[in-house]
Amino acid sequence: IRDTIDWAAAGYQFCGEAPDGEMALPLIRERQPETVITDIKMPFMDGLQLCRILRETLPSTKIIILSGHDEFKYAQEAIKIGVTEYLLKPIVPHDLIAALRKVAQQISEERETSAYVESLQEQMAGHRATLRERCLLDLLAGNSAPAEFIEQANALGIDLLAPWYQVLVVRAVLCAGAPDTPLFAVCGQIDAIIAGITAEFDSLVSFKQGLEETVLIVKGDSPAALERQ
Repeated sequence: IRDTIDWAAAGYQFCGEAPDGEMALPLIRERQPETVITDIKMPFMDGLQLCRILRETLPSTKIIILSGHDEFKYAQEAIKIGVTEYLLKPIVPHDLIAALRKVAQQISEERETSAYVESLQEQMAGHRATLRERCLLDLLAGNSAPAEFIEQANALGIDLLAPWYQVLVVRAVLCAGAPDTPLFAVCGQIDAIIAGITAEFDSLVSFKQGLEETVLIVKGDSPAALERQ
């Protein structure tokens, strides 16, 4: 199989081989191939044992399993394990290439799906940040009842439960004679400074109120603790 297929011409990279499953396993873990082609009957660790381990440790790896006509019971087990493709021996290069193309198509579709899901997650994260800011602004303006706020805050991962609070508003103001720097650039610099200072505090929630203002809600067990922060 290794020598009868021109792997590069077919669009694949041949990255390793092993005489049995026991020797194959560390090689697979090291080289992380996208597809593994394995026989069912091998000494020490057979193909089914190898497939079970790969399904647990490298679930995204595709498996093409090779079997003889008299090994149907093994084929049934392979299907249960989740083998990607099943080929009967003797192996014809054309059939193996066709199976590899099916696997490659499956990998491409899974990558597209994964990229789409990641894009949705990024959109949801941005939407969540907007909801978080709106929730906190409603609290600051007195537009939400305590029970309503607590329910929304829990859903958005906002932890504001504490005996004492202090609210600070930092506002960017361009002084007369200041360098000719756009306000948004100055605000960005101030935001970076505030983020650097407050990163070490778990007991602080910050959010923007428009371009020029940053609101800091400090939590504490006592007025003295708030004063120190």
